[in-house]
Amino acid sequence: MRNTRTYILFVLSLVVLFAALGGAGWVFSSLTANRGEVAARKVERSSAVLRASYALTLRSLARDTNAERNELRQLTLKEDALAIIEVIEDAGKDAGVSVSIGSVTQGIFPTGRGGGTLPAVSLSIHAEGSFAGVYYFLSLLETLPALSFIDFTDFELTGNGDWRALIRMRVASETVYE
Repeated sequence: MRNTRTYILFVLSLVVLFAALGGAGWVFSSLTANRGEVAARKVERSSAVLRASYALTLRSLARDTNAERNELRQLTLKEDALAIIEVIEDAGKDAGVSVSIGSVTQGIFPTGRGGGTLPAVSLSIHAEGSFAGVYYFLSLLETLPALSFIDFTDFELTGNGDWRALIRMRVASETVYE
């Protein structure tokens, strides 16, 4: 009898032990699942904040880029290549140097941000005269009332004491050839 009682107590103890372990396991898994849900909600909230911030940044960038594009368009000449050449020749007359246009080609003018470009006129210009005159002509080209860029300048002294300059530049123009 004593053995039967011990055996029953032993089995009953094992049942209680397994029930307690099962209950502890269930509590632990519930807590872990809640932590996972809380963590998932935090990640979801932070990603929503990041998406909203990214959207605001994109909208701001689009507005800035659009404004800059409009500013560039205002600086772009509306005239064709002949009008640009006439402006350059007039600048040479104002500077007191003889100016000749070596070549005129269609080019592009990089706008900087975003890799955008504008149509442009690429020019090769020869100027000859006194150093002060050639240098003044170059400064007039730098201050053209249009979006322009001087790519290359080369000065050399000629045999008769004059200075000769080779200037390569680009001028943004909406109508490159007409």
